[in-house]
Amino acid sequence: MQSGSIVAVVASFDDSLVLAAARDGSLLAAPIGLPDAPQQQPGDPPALPPLAAAGTAAAEDLAPGAPSFEEGRQAAVKNALAARAADARRGLAAEFEALRHELADLLAANAARPPSQRLERAVFAIDPGLQQLADCERIAKLDDARARVVWDAEAAARLFHRLRTFFAAELAASSWAVLPLAASGTGVSSSPMLQLPQDVQVELEVAAAEAESDASACSGRSSGLQQTHGAALDECTTRGARHEADLSGQVQADLLASGSSKATLRHEARRQREAQWAALHAARPDPATDAPEDAEAMRVAAATIRDLRLRSAPGYVPEEDQRMTPLRKRRHMLELARAMAQAHSEVGNSISQLRGERGTLLRRLAAIASRLDELDSKLGAQGAGSLGVEPVEMPAEMEQAWDEVTEQQLLQYAARKAADLQQKQHGGLAGLGGFATPGSSASAPQQGDGAAPASAVAMPAPASSAACAHVARLAVRRDELACDLCSSAARQLVRFEELCLLKEFEVRELVLLDRLAAKTAERSELSSRLAELSAQIEAKRAEGETLGAARAAVLAEFEALVEDKEPFVEALTQIFNRRIKRTKRQAGGAGGDGASNGGGSEDSEGDEDDPYGDGDDDSGDDGDYDDGAPEVCPPGCEQALYDRVCELREARLDEEDAAADAGRAADTLRKEREVLSKKGRLMEQSLAAINQDMLEFQREKQARLNCVPVEVALRASQVQVPLSSGAGAGAGAGGASGARASAAADVDSGALEQAVVVPQSCLDRLAARAEELDAERAALQASQRELRRRHTKLVEDKAERDGQLEEQRARCRDVQLLKFGREMDVSLLDTIGVRNHAAEELQAALKQQERVQAQELEDLEAGAVALTHDLLDRTRTNTSALNAVSSLTRGHRSLESEVLSHGPGLFQDQLQTRKAALAERHALVAGVKTRAATLQELSSRIAALRRKDVFV
Repeated sequence: MQSGSIVAVVASFDDSLVLAAARDGSLLAAPIGLPDAPQQQPGDPPALPPLAAAGTAAAEDLAPGAPSFEEGRQAAVKNALAARAADARRGLAAEFEALRHELADLLAANAARPPSQRLERAVFAIDPGLQQLADCERIAKLDDARARVVWDAEAAARLFHRLRTFFAAELAASSWAVLPLAASGTGVSSSPMLQLPQDVQVELEVAAAEAESDASACSGRSSGLQQTHGAALDECTTRGARHEADLSGQVQADLLASGSSKATLRHEARRQREAQWAALHAARPDPATDAPEDAEAMRVAAATIRDLRLRSAPGYVPEEDQRMTPLRKRRHMLELARAMAQAHSEVGNSISQLRGERGTLLRRLAAIASRLDELDSKLGAQGAGSLGVEPVEMPAEMEQAWDEVTEQQLLQYAARKAADLQQKQHGGLAGLGGFATPGSSASAPQQGDGAAPASAVAMPAPASSAACAHVARLAVRRDELACDLCSSAARQLVRFEELCLLKEFEVRELVLLDRLAAKTAERSELSSRLAELSAQIEAKRAEGETLGAARAAVLAEFEALVEDKEPFVEALTQIFNRRIKRTKRQAGGAGGDGASNGGGSEDSEGDEDDPYGDGDDDSGDDGDYDDGAPEVCPPGCEQALYDRVCELREARLDEEDAAADAGRAADTLRKEREVLSKKGRLMEQSLAAINQDMLEFQREKQARLNCVPVEVALRASQVQVPLSSGAGAGAGAGGASGARASAAADVDSGALEQAVVVPQSCLDRLAARAEELDAERAALQASQRELRRRHTKLVEDKAERDGQLEEQRARCRDVQLLKFGREMDVSLLDTIGVRNHAAEELQAALKQQERVQAQELEDLEAGAVALTHDLLDRTRTNTSALNAVSSLTRGHRSLESEVLSHGPGLFQDQLQTRKAALAERHALVAGVKTRAATLQELSSRIAALRRKDVFV
């Protein structure tokens, strides 16, 4: 333990021992207590005080509310444990103090020794492990304290930011106020711009940055749009200037009118009132129509919620150009924010302009007052016509910095609070139920921090009425702007919530759009490829038509060539129509040889695979075939004509080969187009599936967007509150007017916070449904009466029929007893002695059909035997004919070999010999073809008989 380091020190659960653990695994347990105190085991019960010291004479356990014996015992045990723990702590502190004194004595004794005998200070150091634990604990406590300080500082900063945002964020950076000239007038001040939440401001900044980037990117390509926008901006500027000019002109006109006489002013005011009454009577609405205020409120609500009812339909899906995305929603928010700022700036500019006009009016009045004072001084009437007006701008009309608080404002606030407290203590009335009497220092308009000048009271009414009217109109406009700004802020918050939802759906929407764009690109590429293939097929078709025209030209040239050669038409036609196998001409080969040589070289590959000459394809005409014999010019025919026919034949064959190649290429293109068409149909199906997924996604997104709450402002005239039973009884004949008045009172008192808004259309539908239910109930009652009448009649008819049935049953029973002597089952009597004629007829028909089928089978078998014998006879005949053809062929070949061996000197006329040989060959070939046709016919009949035999 002394050589190792302590890694942990802890007290036991009852504070009776101190446990110390070393790094080498040793454990030390030291008791805690006073030096002379007896040690007590953990399991022993605590020592109880003596009876005399317990004070049993008072019998406290029997007093009312005293703890029970068990509770007292538990409390005594708890107190004993607490006392023992305190004693243990004091003992441990005493031991630590004794150790400190012992260490101090050892250090003093070591210091008293000679320097040579002194020990180093490190020998008396505390155990390194214990020192490390203490250092770690101290460092942890310091870090915890620093973290707490940082946390408290951050919490205080956040709290200060929240307080500043809550109390000062909705205040404008500056404000202007215009005070009235008359004491009874009201002033107007600029309304503060509402401060939106930080998240909304961040989104608006992002939207502004996106709009700026889009504008800079499209600046070079939208000159026409810029011109249009410039024209619209000029128009708006012109309209604003015209409005300001009208306002200024009206102010000037009122000022000029103020200088007129009172009679003229009264006459003008009366004329204006009469004109207003006439306009009011002319604009009086029809009693059957809605009030103008209600119509305006409905218009505002329609402009606010727009197509909410359409969008809230279960299956509604917006059009593709109307689907909302985060980018479009940000742009809408930016447009609304710009409209709010523009409206706020317009009202601020109007107030600023009115401040300038008020200053001009004050200066003019001051000049008039000075002139009147001068005239009074000349006339000797001192102070008779003085107005006492000073063109001084009051502090409330100066630009105010809301972030700065002056000492004067603090004093004014303290005075205002003291006045309010004094008024409450004296029982002054306030709020909706009473009024508060302002002091001598309170200003009439209650606008800004200053008060109206005292000289304003002395202002003449005609001079100040015009300015006060303008101030009042501007105040009304300012209040309307405040309402519009509040409504716009609510709409902005709704749009922000919709933007958050759109961001959640953006990833899925982008994936679907990417899939749709990829499929659309593939479809466009496939369509272009199909169009290209169609063009190629059309080109091949045109090429085929060209080749057909060339072949027709060759045929026409041949017919024109042999038209006047009557003796050689047949021979030349056979030469022209002859089909031969040709080798592909090599590039650069000799092409100027004679036609006979060329024909011989091509004929050398003639009919090696077709010994009978009938193995040609079906693409040729009805001409001769290549029989392997050398081709010569017909006797008596011109060699030039023969050569020309051979050239035309070559041209015809070239055209046919080219047409065949074109047809094969066209077939290949058609097959490729069919494959691409199938792929296009599959792609259309994929596109339809993607579009369906997009529709489902849009429905889900619209459903989530419809869950966003939308606030709609209602007027007091649009609210109806149902009266309670007591109120309804007390209303009497008040009716709807009383309900409307009660609703207005509830709106004014703010008692509609927990009310439920029900549209008038729903109430109308409920009333109509109630009438329908009354009509249905009357119809059901009439139907019920009719059914009851029919039921009564049916019951009477049933009773009558039951009587008749019982009578018939009795008669039947009497007849059975008379005839059979007992009761019998009548249904069994019907089955006795009845024959089944239908079964017998069916069995006879089956036997007749079996006989007919057996006779037909015998006839078919006899016919099959006869056909078999006929087939055998024909097969024998055909075999003998084939043997004869074979012997003739062998004789023919032997004769040909003998003729060829004797040489050309045996015959004088080779042409006649050639003609005879050809005629004989043609006859043999005709006979072979005839026998082959006969054999083919027999084979087909044999096959037919076999199939019939199998069928039989």
